[in-house]
Amino acid sequence: MRPLITIGFGARELTDFISQLQKHDIDYLIDVRSSPYSKFKPEFNKDNIAPVLKKHGIKYDYWGDVLGGFPTDPYVLTNGRVDYVRLARRPEFVKGLERLTAALENDYKVAIFCSEGRPEECHRTKCIGEELSKWEVEVLHIDINNELVTQADVMSKITGDQMSLDGLEKPLVSRRRWEGGEEDF
Repeated sequence: MRPLITIGFGARELTDFISQLQKHDIDYLIDVRSSPYSKFKPEFNKDNIAPVLKKHGIKYDYWGDVLGGFPTDPYVLTNGRVDYVRLARRPEFVKGLERLTAALENDYKVAIFCSEGRPEECHRTKCIGEELSKWEVEVLHIDINNELVTQADVMSKITGDQMSLDGLEKPLVSRRRWEGGEEDF
């Protein structure tokens, strides 16, 4: 099975973003932002990026309604932050992971993307990557230095390889509180 590649646009220019996708032979780019728009980087808005990618032979699809990090479901919130364990239990989220896995098993060259440039700051690592790792899917992240890093390496950076005092892993939650508004970084 192919590994899943992830990338965030962060401060990248669109040309560098596309160059990274081409470097890794990506044919399908799946947008996992809950809201596929950015007032700071409008070139990455759903309606703007799709035709540009098409010109470069890359198909765009939006799955943020299924795999987005900020769903409107209050069940996933703990103290105002998205609890990624709860998010991963949602049936639609599981179906989205199943679709991703099926694409990889069928040898599709797939990448998912979100807005955060650093994989350690994004649900594509803390939730999607963690769940797919449990399914024995290899997940590789293109970091802000355009280097490929493993899911394990990014999680090590997040957790510092340490557990909490009670011996349990620290919960993985969103960096910011969710108030039901538009996601825009």
